[in-house]
Amino acid sequence: MCHFNPALTVAVAIGLMVSSSVLAQGDTHRASGFVPDVARQTLSVTTLNMAKEKNAEAILKEWRAHPDISNSDIILLQEVAHIAADQPNIAATLAREMSYYVVSTSTASVSSRDTDGLAIISRYPLTEFEQMQLEHNDMLFHTRNRFAIAATVQTPSGPIRVYDVHLDSRINARARLKQIAPVIAEAAQWDGPRLIGGDFNTNYFRWAGNVVPIGVSFQSRAIQQAMSEKGFTTVLAGSGPTSDFLRLHLDWFYTRDVQVFDTAIQPIKFSDHHAVRITLAPDPALSHRDTHRDIASSAVDR
Repeated sequence: MCHFNPALTVAVAIGLMVSSSVLAQGDTHRASGFVPDVARQTLSVTTLNMAKEKNAEAILKEWRAHPDISNSDIILLQEVAHIAADQPNIAATLAREMSYYVVSTSTASVSSRDTDGLAIISRYPLTEFEQMQLEHNDMLFHTRNRFAIAATVQTPSGPIRVYDVHLDSRINARARLKQIAPVIAEAAQWDGPRLIGGDFNTNYFRWAGNVVPIGVSFQSRAIQQAMSEKGFTTVLAGSGPTSDFLRLHLDWFYTRDVQVFDTAIQPIKFSDHHAVRITLAPDPALSHRDTHRDIASSAVDR
């Protein structure tokens, strides 16, 4: 969920968007696609901020209305609701209903008792689960302890390392880079196909005190540059907004040692974010690490 101050943000945004060409300069370069080898196993990956939706039946109904989501091989989720400490979170319930594997972690708001978290749901076994604590920012309101999670997905084409992130909203490019830096650094050291996705909360503003927008700043450019320096690319640059609020592009995928040939952005009824999907093919010629250990528990008996 985008924790912006609506009144302040809209007031400033009106001034910033008097010239529509200013914001149009944000993301203009799209990576070229390719025609995949039909014999190669492809993977579809979706990321979605769940907006703390607690009704698993409603979630599944909406996902099934969009088969590209419900049939995804890997789903990265943010703001996954935790209903009670002694009950499974929504991601575990969804995984059980889908007969998928799942790993997750919870994060708590500093200023309230709200608890939600991150999750990776996968058609294939998950190994080497990791939780990474990210840089803490005092947001004055809606302050959160930020984490990223990672797991290796053991696909038929070989393992792919997957990172799920959820960054703060009202921070500037320098703070955003500092928050995501540990994820980029670790992912860069991994051998073989890898993917970083989730809610980056990138926006068009320069912030004063993590509260008031005071100018224009294309934060996605800074992220793309940092990713590019470590060999990661995105096909989502210039693909359009992933939220209807101020038409912000909040959600991203970055990949390395894979080829991405299809993308889609799908509005979701229960979320203020759109679901973002890519289809990729790992390069079978790459040498992989031996990651067949510590397989995560499935949400169902296999």
